[in-house]
Amino acid sequence: MFDNDTVSRVFVKTYYLFLFICLQASFAQTPVDVDTFKQQRQIQGNLFLSKSTEFYRDGNYKACIEKLNEFLFLFPGHPATLKALKLLSASLKKNDQIEESIKTDLLVYRENPTTEDGLISYLEAGKKMLIVGKTKEGKKILEHVKNQLYSSKIAKDAEIELKQNSILEEDGFQIKEEMMKE
Repeated sequence: MFDNDTVSRVFVKTYYLFLFICLQASFAQTPVDVDTFKQQRQIQGNLFLSKSTEFYRDGNYKACIEKLNEFLFLFPGHPATLKALKLLSASLKKNDQIEESIKTDLLVYRENPTTEDGLISYLEAGKKMLIVGKTKEGKKILEHVKNQLYSSKIAKDAEIELKQNSILEEDGFQIKEEMMKE
């Protein structure tokens, strides 16, 4: 019925199919491997963030910015991303990169529009816009924060900032000069 050549080809094909299935099963990640990988990734990200914080405390803002950018690139979706973005914004401001700091604050707000952290970042973006002379945009942001319903404390801070701005404008002071002294 079957000759030896046909039987041997079927046997070889079956053997290779079995071997392929076994190898594929052995290389498949188990849930334990995935959990271990996630834990190691989180630990490594925390080390990057810790080093960035150390650079910030030492006043080495440029190194802090570089380390935070590496963190954001290497560890997207890390649980400490919000903390890293807030530290990045502060470092950029200290390093006189106000425009970049504003962009970072706006990113934090876009990702967290109804949280206290997001609103604080939006408030800070408005203040910084006043510093760089983008008065119209800054006031618009401060008005938005003032009128939001998520945090009355942050709304009050925005209202105070708007009042201070109007007093400074009435007295003829340059907002940028006053804010830069801080």
